[in-house]
Amino acid sequence: MWMKKMKWNITNGKKGIKYVLFELICCMMLGTIFGCGFVKKDNSLAKEIDSDHIYAEELFQSIIDALEHKDEEALKKLFSPYALENSNDLDLKIKELMEFYPGYNGEYKVSIYTEETSAYSGKEYILCPQYTIINDGYKYKMRLITYIQNEEESDKIGVYSIQVMTDEAMPEGFKWREKDSVPGIYVLE
Repeated sequence: MWMKKMKWNITNGKKGIKYVLFELICCMMLGTIFGCGFVKKDNSLAKEIDSDHIYAEELFQSIIDALEHKDEEALKKLFSPYALENSNDLDLKIKELMEFYPGYNGEYKVSIYTEETSAYSGKEYILCPQYTIINDGYKYKMRLITYIQNEEESDKIGVYSIQVMTDEAMPEGFKWREKDSVPGIYVLE
């Protein structure tokens, strides 16, 4: 019966068109609200974020283990071939970081920044975790630049730089080094 009414309203002029338009909008809204619940959602972004966090935690643990055991070679192995070749005095900087390292009692916070580009140089994916490490009330920050993927320059895959500083040493207007800077280790006390 309502179909006859709708048909009559459509042929009856402006009032019929408004009625059909109203029903169409209601159907679209209901489809949008309830339809999304029946569609299987793609969790690829969530999986990527989880894998970034897992990778960042594993990398952090590898660095902390090397620092705790004063294992210069283990720390050096984390760097990419590109970083090993292009850094300034990496062996000296590793010793400097080992001397600076105040210890770790298991308390840290991490925030992760990622960069994905697809330019002339090829697709690259860079993970830049920043850790706030607390040891007996002493706070310091560590930021890494790590290439996860680089289709054009595969020798860049691995740790590009490790930057460490105390909260007190952070100058006004400070900015972390970026992927365009010289790779290596930077300690600011």
